[in-house]
Amino acid sequence: MIFHKCFKICSLSCTVLWVTAISSIIQPDKQQEKDELSNNFISTEQLLDISEKWKASEWNNMFNHIRNEWEDFYLVLQNDERNILQEKHSNWNEWIQHLENKWGNINENINPEYKTHLLHISLTWNEKQWEHWAYNTLKYFLENDWNIFIQEITEEINTHIDQQWIKWLHEKNSMWLSNDWIIDENSFLGKNDKNLIHQKYAWTQDVKQYWD
Repeated sequence: MIFHKCFKICSLSCTVLWVTAISSIIQPDKQQEKDELSNNFISTEQLLDISEKWKASEWNNMFNHIRNEWEDFYLVLQNDERNILQEKHSNWNEWIQHLENKWGNINENINPEYKTHLLHISLTWNEKQWEHWAYNTLKYFLENDWNIFIQEITEEINTHIDQQWIKWLHEKNSMWLSNDWIIDENSFLGKNDKNLIHQKYAWTQDVKQYWD
């Protein structure tokens, strides 16, 4: 009996020692696993920082792509300008003919257009007076007609370029905003602050300022 009791006590002691030994071996492994998880864990702030850097990289890539496309677009605008000038040049002879007809056949229509009473005051002019008028007043009128002609051409070119620029800019802006990740982010942020989205991704002013 005493032997059996001693054996049970020894067995129990050995079991306790075994469990303690096993625990001391296993515990460090669990702690090491926790440490590894902690080291590999990325905080929310880190994720946001990575996200912002990635978006900045995407924007830089897009900007470089647009800058290359701008070179081609600028050549197109220059070609359009040449075409408009060439078209106006073909009308040059017509414009000259119009001036010759107008000043070669002076009538009452001249008075209101140029705010002069030429038809009335020139009735008694001699050749010298006509020469004086031609070298002074007529020269001024012709220069004014020329400036108006050039101004109309300039305005036509500027209007065309502005329209093409706005169209091109809208296309590039739409292409940028059509990225899936921007659509998803805008959908999320739009519930809270639409102005934030506009300020963050409205890059058109940056582009225009770069090339203006």
